[in-house]
Amino acid sequence: MTDQPIEQDKQLTVLEEKTSTCSNCHAPLDGPFCGQCGQEVNSTLKYFWSVILHILDDIFSFDSRAKRTLIPLLTKPGFLTQEYFDGKRVLYVPPLRLYLFISIIFFLSLKLFTPTAVPSFGRPTTEVVVANLQTKIAELESSISSENTPTLDSNNAHSAQLIELRDYLSDIKTLKNTQLKLSTVTLAYLTMKQIKNAQVNNGQLLTEKELVFIEVIKKQLKNNKAELADQEINTIHIGGDIDDNIDFSFLSDETNQMLSEQVKTLGSKANEAFNTDPSQLIQQIISKLPQLMFILLPIFALMLKIMFIFSNRLYMEHLTVALHSHSFIFLTVLLLEVLDKVKELSEVAVPILSNIASVISMLLVIWLPIYLFLMQKRIYRQGVIMAVFKYMIISTLYIVLIGFTAVVAFVWGLTDI
Repeated sequence: MTDQPIEQDKQLTVLEEKTSTCSNCHAPLDGPFCGQCGQEVNSTLKYFWSVILHILDDIFSFDSRAKRTLIPLLTKPGFLTQEYFDGKRVLYVPPLRLYLFISIIFFLSLKLFTPTAVPSFGRPTTEVVVANLQTKIAELESSISSENTPTLDSNNAHSAQLIELRDYLSDIKTLKNTQLKLSTVTLAYLTMKQIKNAQVNNGQLLTEKELVFIEVIKKQLKNNKAELADQEINTIHIGGDIDDNIDFSFLSDETNQMLSEQVKTLGSKANEAFNTDPSQLIQQIISKLPQLMFILLPIFALMLKIMFIFSNRLYMEHLTVALHSHSFIFLTVLLLEVLDKVKELSEVAVPILSNIASVISMLLVIWLPIYLFLMQKRIYRQGVIMAVFKYMIISTLYIVLIGFTAVVAFVWGLTDI
């Protein structure tokens, strides 16, 4: 019995020695980190729920500082950046975390808000629409025959519907312009839906968007069908000539031939995408932009470093300017997307709300370049003339960078469709 307390004391002594020395270098510990090698005392191997709670703590920590960060980001050009330079960092979301948080939401919203070239409105496949068209045409012909109508009278509702649906069926079978053909398929589907609703519910019962689409496509068919029926809308050439052949003198014939084949493949994909529904290509391009923009950020910071070489600021300070300015741009464009959606949804139901959204959108568009100029002037503390001069140069170079990034995203997107 006397041996058990002694054994317990020994175990406690061993445990105390283990926790009072570093597990890595066995140096004495005095705090949460080892003074010899820097290793954290607490193990990173934790219970799963501990990890979840730590993540939630990070999220709520972000939320608690979000208001103090987002409002100045939108309304006070350069304020957050100057606060960060002055060492006042605890109150605000760190620049990199702020950029990542806003950019993730921004690029997700781009995918959600990007419209398709030809809205589907729940439209089934072309084959199903054609089959339904043929069935409906047969029903109308039977109905007209039962009314003992010897000729198609344009004043007769059934006759007018029959003529319209026959025209759609003919266009679907003969049009070579694939986008115009797909629009006609959608138009035929909506027209049959309209006829059915009128019969069952004694009314059109189509949405405002569907009615607008019908009018637009009818007008497009009337004005452009003869011109576009036998040709594709876009013919894209990526290579050096009309046959997309690559011929660089510093490359071998085999390499040029291989590049030419790849370029022809990309050109074929581009033509197919633009002549049908480019939404798939657009979605692929958007999915590439986050990675490319993350690469563009340090390049933009380097450009700021060169342009303001005599400002005595470190490269990381210029990178902070780049992070904050892009966070502002993404947040502003995100707000413009939301306002555009509000404007679209409230245009008929609440016109005054639509007008307010339009005014706010216009003010945001005007504020965007003014904000970036004031931010540059505040951070780098230059006179108005010099600030305007450098702002124009930086804007031009940045537009070139964005254009190059868009080309890379376009080609990269083509490879994945």
